[in-house]
Amino acid sequence: MARIFLIVFVVIGAISAAVLVVQRNSSDEPSGVTARLLPTGRTPAFHAFGTNQERERAMQQCLDQITSGAANALGSMKDDIALLCSDERMRRAVLDAWTSRAAISKYEAGAFADIFMLVRTAEFVVPGKEVFQHAEFEVRSKGPAVARTQRDPAFVPLLCAFYDELNQSHADQGTQTRLMVLDAAMACAGPEAPLVLERALGDSIATVRAEAADYVGRLGLLAFQPRLEQLLADEELGVRLRAGHALGRLGRAPKDGFFEQGLDARLMPELKAAMEAILDLHLSAYIPRLRRFRSEIPANLDGMVLTSLALLGDAETIAAARTSLADSKPASRERLQSLQVLAAAGTDADLAHVQKIVEQQRPGDAEAVVSGLAMRATTAPAGTLEALLNSTLSHPGQMAPVCRISGAMLLPLVAQQLSAADDSARAAFLIGILGAIGDNDARAAVLRAHDKFPDLCEQQLRLLDLEERKRG
Repeated sequence: MARIFLIVFVVIGAISAAVLVVQRNSSDEPSGVTARLLPTGRTPAFHAFGTNQERERAMQQCLDQITSGAANALGSMKDDIALLCSDERMRRAVLDAWTSRAAISKYEAGAFADIFMLVRTAEFVVPGKEVFQHAEFEVRSKGPAVARTQRDPAFVPLLCAFYDELNQSHADQGTQTRLMVLDAAMACAGPEAPLVLERALGDSIATVRAEAADYVGRLGLLAFQPRLEQLLADEELGVRLRAGHALGRLGRAPKDGFFEQGLDARLMPELKAAMEAILDLHLSAYIPRLRRFRSEIPANLDGMVLTSLALLGDAETIAAARTSLADSKPASRERLQSLQVLAAAGTDADLAHVQKIVEQQRPGDAEAVVSGLAMRATTAPAGTLEALLNSTLSHPGQMAPVCRISGAMLLPLVAQQLSAADDSARAAFLIGILGAIGDNDARAAVLRAHDKFPDLCEQQLRLLDLEERKRG
Protein backbone atom coordinates (compact mmCIF):
# COMPACT_ATOMS: atom_id res chain seq x y z
CA MET A 1 0.00 0.00 0.00
CA ALA A 2 2.81 2.43 0.77
CA ARG A 3 4.27 2.17 -2.70
CA ILE A 4 0.84 2.51 -4.34
CA PHE A 5 0.16 5.56 -2.19
CA LEU A 6 2.53 7.56 -4.40
CA ILE A 7 -0.18 7.58 -7.06
CA VAL A 8 -2.21 9.90 -4.85
CA PHE A 9 0.32 12.63 -5.57
CA VAL A 10 0.98 11.99 -9.25
CA VAL A 11 -0.09 9.69 -12.04
CA ILE A 12 3.18 8.09 -13.01
CA GLY A 13 4.60 8.40 -16.50
CA ALA A 14 4.92 5.68 -19.04
CA ILE A 15 6.89 2.68 -17.86
CA SER A 16 8.72 0.17 -19.92
CA ALA A 17 8.47 -3.46 -18.90
CA ALA A 18 10.42 -6.60 -19.67
CA VAL A 19 9.77 -9.80 -21.56
CA LEU A 20 11.75 -12.65 -23.00
CA VAL A 21 13.15 -12.14 -26.47
CA VAL A 22 11.26 -13.77 -29.32
CA GLN A 23 13.39 -14.08 -32.42
CA ARG A 24 11.08 -13.59 -35.36
CA ASN A 25 13.70 -14.15 -38.00
CA SER A 26 16.82 -16.18 -37.30
CA SER A 27 17.73 -16.91 -40.91
CA ASP A 28 20.47 -15.19 -42.85
CA GLU A 29 18.01 -13.43 -45.15
CA PRO A 30 17.30 -9.71 -44.60
CA SER A 31 13.85 -9.05 -43.24
CA GLY A 32 13.15 -5.68 -44.85
CA VAL A 33 12.46 -3.79 -41.61
CA THR A 34 11.50 -0.16 -42.33
CA ALA A 35 11.82 1.48 -38.90
CA ARG A 36 13.83 4.70 -38.67
CA LEU A 37 17.52 4.42 -37.92
CA LEU A 38 19.15 5.36 -34.61
CA PRO A 39 22.41 7.37 -34.47
CA THR A 40 24.22 4.01 -34.62
CA GLY A 41 22.85 3.41 -38.12
CA ARG A 42 20.70 0.51 -36.92
CA THR A 43 16.97 0.21 -36.31
CA PRO A 44 15.74 0.09 -32.69
CA ALA A 45 15.00 -3.65 -32.75
CA PHE A 46 17.68 -4.77 -35.19
CA HIS A 47 18.56 -7.55 -32.75
CA ALA A 48 15.15 -9.18 -33.24
CA PHE A 49 14.97 -8.93 -37.03
CA GLY A 50 18.54 -8.96 -38.32
CA THR A 51 20.35 -11.97 -39.69
CA ASN A 52 23.02 -13.81 -37.71
CA GLN A 53 25.73 -12.18 -39.82
CA GLU A 54 24.20 -8.74 -39.25
CA ARG A 55 24.18 -9.28 -35.49
CA GLU A 56 27.80 -10.42 -35.42
CA ARG A 57 28.84 -7.45 -37.53
CA ALA A 58 26.90 -5.06 -35.28
CA MET A 59 28.58 -6.44 -32.15
CA GLN A 60 32.04 -5.99 -33.60
CA GLN A 61 31.25 -2.44 -34.73
CA CYS A 62 29.93 -1.52 -31.30
CA LEU A 63 32.89 -2.99 -29.45
CA ASP A 64 35.26 -1.14 -31.77
CA GLN A 65 33.56 2.21 -31.15
CA ILE A 66 32.30 2.28 -27.53
CA THR A 67 35.07 4.68 -26.51
CA SER A 68 35.69 6.41 -29.84
CA GLY A 69 32.33 6.72 -31.55
CA ALA A 70 30.24 9.87 -31.92
CA ALA A 71 29.07 11.18 -28.56
CA ASN A 72 25.40 11.07 -29.53
CA ALA A 73 25.71 7.37 -30.40
CA LEU A 74 27.67 6.00 -27.44
CA GLY A 75 24.65 5.30 -25.26
CA SER A 76 22.83 3.58 -28.11
CA MET A 77 25.91 1.50 -28.88
CA LYS A 78 26.05 0.16 -25.34
CA ASP A 79 22.35 -0.61 -25.47
CA ASP A 80 22.88 -2.40 -28.79
CA ILE A 81 25.57 -4.55 -27.17
CA ALA A 82 23.18 -5.37 -24.33
CA LEU A 83 20.45 -6.36 -26.77
CA LEU A 84 22.82 -8.70 -28.59
CA CYS A 85 23.91 -10.37 -25.34
CA SER A 86 21.06 -12.87 -25.39
CA ASP A 87 23.48 -14.88 -27.54
CA GLU A 88 26.29 -16.72 -25.74
CA ARG A 89 28.71 -15.98 -28.59
CA MET A 90 28.06 -12.27 -28.21
CA ARG A 91 28.67 -12.41 -24.45
CA ARG A 92 31.94 -14.18 -25.10
CA ALA A 93 32.95 -11.40 -27.50
CA VAL A 94 32.32 -8.84 -24.76
CA LEU A 95 34.37 -10.81 -22.25
CA ASP A 96 37.27 -11.22 -24.69
CA ALA A 97 37.25 -7.49 -25.39
CA TRP A 98 37.17 -6.70 -21.66
CA THR A 99 40.17 -8.96 -21.01
CA SER A 100 42.26 -7.37 -23.74
CA ARG A 101 41.23 -3.74 -23.28
CA ALA A 102 40.24 -3.03 -19.65
CA ALA A 103 43.80 -2.16 -18.62
CA ILE A 104 44.36 0.25 -21.50
CA SER A 105 42.65 3.21 -19.84
CA LYS A 106 39.93 4.15 -17.40
CA TYR A 107 37.74 5.03 -20.37
CA GLU A 108 37.93 1.51 -21.76
CA ALA A 109 37.28 -0.06 -18.37
CA GLY A 110 34.43 2.35 -17.66
CA ALA A 111 32.74 1.59 -20.98
CA PHE A 112 32.69 -2.13 -20.26
CA ALA A 113 31.46 -1.49 -16.72
CA ASP A 114 28.52 0.31 -18.31
CA ILE A 115 27.74 -2.84 -20.29
CA PHE A 116 27.90 -4.99 -17.15
CA MET A 117 25.25 -2.65 -15.68
CA LEU A 118 22.92 -3.44 -18.58
CA VAL A 119 23.03 -7.24 -18.75
CA ARG A 120 22.53 -9.68 -15.93
CA THR A 121 24.32 -12.96 -16.57
CA ALA A 122 26.53 -15.24 -14.48
CA GLU A 123 29.30 -14.68 -17.03
CA PHE A 124 29.56 -11.00 -16.05
CA VAL A 125 29.96 -11.58 -12.30
CA VAL A 126 33.73 -12.10 -12.38
CA PRO A 127 34.51 -9.06 -14.58
CA GLY A 128 31.97 -7.10 -12.55
CA LYS A 129 33.95 -7.83 -9.39
CA GLU A 130 37.09 -6.68 -11.18
CA VAL A 131 35.45 -3.27 -11.70
CA PHE A 132 35.65 -2.75 -7.91
CA GLN A 133 39.38 -3.45 -8.01
CA HIS A 134 40.30 -0.96 -10.74
CA ALA A 135 43.00 1.56 -9.86
CA GLU A 136 40.81 4.55 -10.78
CA PHE A 137 37.99 5.58 -8.42
CA GLU A 138 36.04 6.83 -11.44
CA VAL A 139 35.80 3.21 -12.60
CA ARG A 140 35.35 1.70 -9.13
CA SER A 141 32.41 4.02 -8.53
CA LYS A 142 30.52 2.16 -11.27
CA GLY A 143 30.83 -1.05 -9.26
CA PRO A 144 27.68 -0.64 -7.15
CA ALA A 145 25.50 -0.22 -10.25
CA VAL A 146 27.11 -3.33 -11.75
CA ALA A 147 26.43 -5.25 -8.54
CA ARG A 148 22.81 -4.10 -8.43
CA THR A 149 22.26 -5.49 -11.92
CA GLN A 150 24.10 -8.77 -11.34
CA ARG A 151 22.42 -9.40 -7.94
CA ASP A 152 25.01 -11.93 -6.77
CA PRO A 153 26.04 -12.33 -3.09
CA ALA A 154 29.68 -12.42 -4.18
CA PHE A 155 29.53 -8.62 -4.56
CA VAL A 156 28.55 -7.87 -0.96
CA PRO A 157 32.07 -7.89 0.58
CA LEU A 158 33.18 -5.54 -2.20
CA LEU A 159 30.22 -3.26 -1.48
CA CYS A 160 31.15 -3.19 2.21
CA ALA A 161 34.72 -2.23 1.34
CA PHE A 162 33.51 0.43 -1.10
CA TYR A 163 31.19 1.92 1.54
CA ASP A 164 34.15 2.16 3.93
CA GLU A 165 36.22 3.78 1.18
CA LEU A 166 33.49 6.39 0.70
CA ASN A 167 33.57 7.28 4.38
CA GLN A 168 37.35 7.34 4.63
CA SER A 169 38.49 8.92 1.37
CA HIS A 170 35.54 10.21 -0.62
CA ALA A 171 33.27 12.01 1.81
CA ASP A 172 32.29 14.32 -1.03
CA GLN A 173 30.37 11.46 -2.64
CA GLY A 174 26.79 12.30 -1.85
CA THR A 175 23.47 10.67 -1.25
CA GLN A 176 22.95 8.90 -4.57
CA THR A 177 26.25 7.00 -4.43
CA ARG A 178 25.53 5.73 -0.94
CA LEU A 179 21.97 4.79 -1.83
CA MET A 180 23.29 2.87 -4.82
CA VAL A 181 25.60 0.87 -2.54
CA LEU A 182 22.69 0.11 -0.20
CA ASP A 183 20.34 -0.86 -3.03
CA ALA A 184 22.99 -3.08 -4.58
CA ALA A 185 23.67 -4.91 -1.32
CA MET A 186 19.98 -5.53 -0.74
CA ALA A 187 19.60 -6.80 -4.32
CA CYS A 188 22.61 -9.11 -3.95
CA ALA A 189 21.36 -10.39 -0.56
CA GLY A 190 23.34 -13.18 1.06
CA PRO A 191 24.50 -13.54 4.68
CA GLU A 192 26.80 -10.50 4.57
CA ALA A 193 24.23 -8.01 3.21
CA PRO A 194 23.23 -6.84 6.73
CA LEU A 195 26.76 -5.48 7.14
CA VAL A 196 26.01 -2.83 4.53
CA LEU A 197 22.61 -2.20 6.10
CA GLU A 198 24.24 -1.60 9.47
CA ARG A 199 26.57 0.96 7.94
CA ALA A 200 23.68 2.72 6.20
CA LEU A 201 21.58 2.91 9.37
CA GLY A 202 24.40 4.94 10.93
CA ASP A 203 25.20 7.05 7.86
CA SER A 204 25.72 10.78 8.29
CA ILE A 205 23.17 11.48 5.54
CA ALA A 206 19.58 11.37 6.78
CA THR A 207 18.13 10.12 3.48
CA VAL A 208 20.41 7.09 3.61
CA ARG A 209 19.42 6.31 7.22
CA ALA A 210 15.75 6.58 6.26
CA GLU A 211 16.13 4.29 3.25
CA ALA A 212 18.02 1.74 5.34
CA ALA A 213 15.22 1.76 7.92
CA ASP A 214 12.72 1.17 5.14
CA TYR A 215 14.67 -1.89 3.96
CA VAL A 216 14.64 -3.32 7.48
CA GLY A 217 10.87 -3.11 7.55
CA ARG A 218 10.31 -4.43 4.04
CA LEU A 219 12.62 -7.40 4.60
CA GLY A 220 11.29 -8.11 8.09
CA LEU A 221 14.72 -8.09 9.74
CA LEU A 222 13.83 -8.41 13.42
CA ALA A 223 17.50 -8.39 14.42
CA PHE A 224 17.56 -4.66 13.65
CA GLN A 225 14.63 -3.78 15.91
CA PRO A 226 16.87 -2.18 18.59
CA ARG A 227 18.57 -0.07 15.92
CA LEU A 228 15.20 1.13 14.61
CA GLU A 229 14.09 2.03 18.12
CA GLN A 230 17.17 4.22 18.42
CA LEU A 231 16.22 5.97 15.18
CA LEU A 232 12.85 6.94 16.68
CA ALA A 233 14.85 9.68 18.40
CA ASP A 234 16.79 10.72 15.28
CA GLU A 235 17.28 14.44 14.78
CA GLU A 236 15.58 14.28 11.37
CA LEU A 237 11.79 13.89 11.28
CA GLY A 238 11.89 11.92 8.03
CA VAL A 239 14.16 9.32 9.58
CA ARG A 240 11.96 9.02 12.68
CA LEU A 241 8.87 8.47 10.52
CA ARG A 242 10.50 5.84 8.32
CA ALA A 243 11.88 4.04 11.38
CA GLY A 244 8.41 4.03 12.94
CA HIS A 245 6.95 2.64 9.73
CA ALA A 246 9.58 -0.10 9.63
CA LEU A 247 8.85 -1.06 13.25
CA GLY A 248 5.18 -1.28 12.38
CA ARG A 249 6.00 -3.72 9.61
CA LEU A 250 7.90 -5.78 12.16
CA GLY A 251 4.81 -5.85 14.35
CA ARG A 252 6.33 -3.38 16.80
CA ALA A 253 4.45 -0.21 15.87
CA PRO A 254 5.36 2.91 17.89
CA LYS A 255 2.93 4.48 20.34
CA ASP A 256 -0.48 5.78 19.20
CA GLY A 257 -0.25 9.15 17.55
CA PHE A 258 3.42 8.76 16.60
CA PHE A 259 2.86 9.58 12.91
CA GLU A 260 0.87 12.71 13.69
CA GLN A 261 4.16 14.61 13.85
CA GLY A 262 4.40 14.18 10.07
CA LEU A 263 0.95 15.61 9.32
CA ASP A 264 2.17 19.02 8.25
CA ALA A 265 1.37 20.33 4.79
CA ARG A 266 4.49 22.52 4.88
CA LEU A 267 6.71 19.43 4.97
CA MET A 268 5.80 17.41 1.90
CA PRO A 269 8.41 14.61 2.13
CA GLU A 270 7.56 14.07 5.79
CA LEU A 271 3.82 14.25 5.08
CA LYS A 272 4.21 11.61 2.38
CA ALA A 273 6.17 9.37 4.75
CA ALA A 274 3.55 9.72 7.48
CA MET A 275 0.65 9.01 5.15
CA GLU A 276 2.42 6.02 3.62
CA ALA A 277 2.90 4.53 7.08
CA ILE A 278 -0.68 5.17 8.16
CA LEU A 279 -2.05 3.54 5.01
CA ASP A 280 0.41 0.65 4.82
CA LEU A 281 -0.15 -0.27 8.47
CA HIS A 282 -3.87 0.44 8.08
CA LEU A 283 -3.98 2.62 11.18
CA SER A 284 -7.68 3.42 11.23
CA ALA A 285 -7.23 5.17 14.59
CA TYR A 286 -5.95 8.14 12.59
CA ILE A 287 -9.30 8.65 10.81
CA PRO A 288 -10.53 11.40 13.20
CA ARG A 289 -7.19 13.23 12.95
CA LEU A 290 -7.18 13.03 9.15
CA ARG A 291 -10.70 14.45 9.04
CA ARG A 292 -9.49 17.44 11.03
CA PHE A 293 -6.35 17.65 8.91
CA ARG A 294 -8.45 18.51 5.86
CA SER A 295 -9.09 21.96 7.34
CA GLU A 296 -5.34 22.57 7.66
CA ILE A 297 -4.21 21.79 4.12
CA PRO A 298 -4.39 23.54 0.74
CA ALA A 299 -7.06 22.42 -1.72
CA ASN A 300 -4.59 20.52 -3.92
CA LEU A 301 -3.93 18.03 -1.09
CA ASP A 302 -7.54 17.44 -0.15
CA GLY A 303 -8.04 14.62 -2.65
CA MET A 304 -5.04 12.79 -1.23
CA VAL A 305 -6.45 12.93 2.29
CA LEU A 306 -9.97 11.98 1.18
CA THR A 307 -8.72 8.93 -0.72
CA SER A 308 -6.59 7.92 2.24
CA LEU A 309 -9.61 8.12 4.53
CA ALA A 310 -11.59 5.93 2.16
CA LEU A 311 -8.79 3.35 1.96
CA LEU A 312 -8.69 3.25 5.76
CA GLY A 313 -12.35 2.22 5.68
CA ASP A 314 -14.02 5.52 6.58
CA ALA A 315 -17.62 4.87 5.55
CA GLU A 316 -18.50 8.54 6.02
CA THR A 317 -15.99 9.61 3.36
CA ILE A 318 -17.24 7.03 0.87
CA ALA A 319 -20.86 8.01 1.45
CA ALA A 320 -19.98 11.70 1.00
CA ALA A 321 -18.23 10.87 -2.28
CA ARG A 322 -21.39 9.22 -3.61
CA THR A 323 -23.44 12.27 -2.70
CA SER A 324 -20.91 14.71 -4.12
CA LEU A 325 -20.68 12.80 -7.38
CA ALA A 326 -24.42 13.11 -7.85
CA ASP A 327 -24.53 16.81 -6.98
CA SER A 328 -21.26 18.35 -8.20
CA LYS A 329 -20.69 20.05 -11.52
CA PRO A 330 -18.67 18.40 -14.34
CA ALA A 331 -14.89 18.95 -14.07
CA SER A 332 -15.24 20.40 -10.57
CA ARG A 333 -12.62 19.50 -7.98
CA GLU A 334 -15.26 17.84 -5.79
CA ARG A 335 -16.42 15.63 -8.68
CA LEU A 336 -12.92 14.49 -9.59
CA GLN A 337 -12.06 13.76 -5.96
CA SER A 338 -15.23 11.72 -5.59
CA LEU A 339 -14.42 9.69 -8.68
CA GLN A 340 -10.96 8.93 -7.33
CA VAL A 341 -12.34 7.93 -3.92
CA LEU A 342 -14.96 5.56 -5.37
CA ALA A 343 -12.54 4.05 -7.87
CA ALA A 344 -10.10 3.35 -5.03
CA ALA A 345 -12.43 2.12 -2.30
CA GLY A 346 -16.00 1.88 -3.63
CA THR A 347 -18.19 -1.19 -4.02
CA ASP A 348 -18.85 -3.06 -7.25
CA ALA A 349 -21.97 -0.95 -7.67
CA ASP A 350 -19.86 2.19 -7.28
CA LEU A 351 -17.49 0.97 -9.98
CA ALA A 352 -20.39 0.30 -12.34
CA HIS A 353 -21.52 3.90 -11.81
CA VAL A 354 -17.96 5.16 -12.31
CA GLN A 355 -17.76 3.23 -15.57
CA LYS A 356 -20.87 4.91 -16.92
CA ILE A 357 -19.39 8.30 -16.05
CA VAL A 358 -16.14 7.50 -17.87
CA GLU A 359 -18.15 6.47 -20.93
CA GLN A 360 -19.53 10.02 -21.08
CA GLN A 361 -15.97 11.21 -21.85
CA ARG A 362 -15.97 14.38 -19.81
CA PRO A 363 -12.60 16.10 -19.31
CA GLY A 364 -10.64 14.92 -16.27
CA ASP A 365 -12.93 12.04 -15.32
CA ALA A 366 -10.78 9.24 -16.75
CA GLU A 367 -7.61 10.57 -15.13
CA ALA A 368 -9.29 10.67 -11.71
CA VAL A 369 -10.57 7.11 -12.12
CA VAL A 370 -7.14 5.81 -13.13
CA SER A 371 -5.61 7.41 -10.04
CA GLY A 372 -8.16 5.67 -7.86
CA LEU A 373 -7.94 2.28 -9.55
CA ALA A 374 -4.17 2.30 -9.13
CA MET A 375 -4.70 2.21 -5.35
CA ARG A 376 -7.45 -0.38 -5.40
CA ALA A 377 -6.59 -3.76 -3.93
CA THR A 378 -8.50 -5.73 -6.58
CA THR A 379 -8.47 -5.90 -10.38
CA ALA A 380 -10.63 -3.38 -12.18
CA PRO A 381 -13.64 -4.79 -14.10
CA ALA A 382 -13.10 -5.37 -17.81
CA GLY A 383 -15.89 -2.95 -18.67
CA THR A 384 -14.23 -0.14 -16.74
CA LEU A 385 -10.87 -0.84 -18.38
CA GLU A 386 -12.45 -0.79 -21.83
CA ALA A 387 -14.21 2.48 -21.03
CA LEU A 388 -10.85 3.98 -20.02
CA LEU A 389 -9.24 2.79 -23.25
CA ASN A 390 -11.97 4.55 -25.22
CA SER A 391 -11.96 7.68 -23.06
CA THR A 392 -10.21 11.03 -23.40
CA LEU A 393 -6.87 9.52 -22.31
CA SER A 394 -4.25 9.94 -25.02
CA HIS A 395 -0.88 9.09 -23.43
CA PRO A 396 0.07 5.56 -22.34
CA GLY A 397 1.52 6.95 -19.12
CA GLN A 398 -2.01 7.85 -18.09
CA MET A 399 -2.98 4.16 -18.17
CA ALA A 400 0.29 2.85 -16.71
CA PRO A 401 -0.84 2.89 -13.06
CA VAL A 402 -3.60 0.33 -13.65
CA CYS A 403 -1.37 -1.96 -15.69
CA ARG A 404 0.39 -3.27 -12.59
CA ILE A 405 -2.83 -4.61 -11.10
CA SER A 406 -5.10 -5.15 -14.10
CA GLY A 407 -2.60 -5.85 -16.89
CA ALA A 408 -3.77 -9.41 -17.56
CA MET A 409 -7.35 -8.28 -18.08
CA LEU A 410 -6.33 -5.20 -20.03
CA LEU A 411 -4.01 -6.96 -22.47
CA PRO A 412 -6.56 -8.67 -24.76
CA LEU A 413 -8.57 -5.46 -25.00
CA VAL A 414 -5.49 -3.47 -26.03
CA ALA A 415 -4.25 -6.15 -28.43
CA GLN A 416 -7.63 -6.30 -30.16
CA GLN A 417 -7.77 -2.53 -30.59
CA LEU A 418 -4.20 -2.42 -31.88
CA SER A 419 -4.93 -5.02 -34.53
CA ALA A 420 -7.72 -2.78 -35.82
CA ALA A 421 -5.87 0.54 -35.45
CA ASP A 422 -5.00 2.52 -38.57
CA ASP A 423 -3.94 5.78 -36.92
CA SER A 424 -0.36 6.18 -35.67
CA ALA A 425 -1.34 8.32 -32.68
CA ARG A 426 -3.81 5.69 -31.51
CA ALA A 427 -1.29 2.94 -32.18
CA ALA A 428 1.35 4.76 -30.11
CA PHE A 429 -1.09 4.94 -27.20
CA LEU A 430 -1.91 1.22 -27.39
CA ILE A 431 1.68 0.07 -27.96
CA GLY A 432 2.79 2.13 -24.97
CA ILE A 433 0.20 0.40 -22.80
CA LEU A 434 1.44 -3.00 -23.98
CA GLY A 435 4.91 -1.89 -22.96
CA ALA A 436 3.63 -0.99 -19.50
CA ILE A 437 2.00 -4.42 -19.17
CA GLY A 438 5.29 -5.90 -20.29
CA ASP A 439 4.79 -9.67 -20.27
CA ASN A 440 5.41 -12.19 -23.06
CA ASP A 441 1.90 -11.85 -24.45
CA ALA A 442 2.21 -8.07 -24.54
CA ARG A 443 5.49 -8.32 -26.43
CA ALA A 444 3.92 -10.75 -28.88
CA ALA A 445 1.08 -8.30 -29.49
CA VAL A 446 3.61 -5.54 -30.23
CA LEU A 447 5.46 -7.86 -32.58
CA ARG A 448 2.28 -8.70 -34.51
CA ALA A 449 1.75 -5.01 -35.25
CA HIS A 450 5.28 -4.53 -36.60
CA ASP A 451 4.42 -4.66 -40.30
CA LYS A 452 1.81 -1.94 -39.82
CA PHE A 453 3.70 0.33 -37.40
CA PRO A 454 7.38 -0.66 -37.65
CA ASP A 455 8.90 2.38 -36.01
CA LEU A 456 6.55 2.49 -33.02
CA CYS A 457 6.82 -1.26 -32.48
CA GLU A 458 10.60 -1.36 -32.71
CA GLN A 459 11.00 1.46 -30.20
CA GLN A 460 8.83 -0.44 -27.73
CA LEU A 461 10.51 -3.77 -28.43
CA ARG A 462 13.85 -2.13 -27.71
CA LEU A 463 12.66 -0.90 -24.32
CA LEU A 464 11.10 -4.25 -23.44
CA ASP A 465 14.17 -6.23 -24.39
CA LEU A 466 16.60 -3.90 -22.63
CA GLU A 467 14.61 -4.39 -19.43
CA GLU A 468 14.65 -8.15 -19.96
CA ARG A 469 18.44 -8.17 -20.36
CA LYS A 470 18.82 -6.23 -17.11
CA ARG A 471 16.42 -8.52 -15.27
CA GLY A 472 18.23 -11.60 -16.55
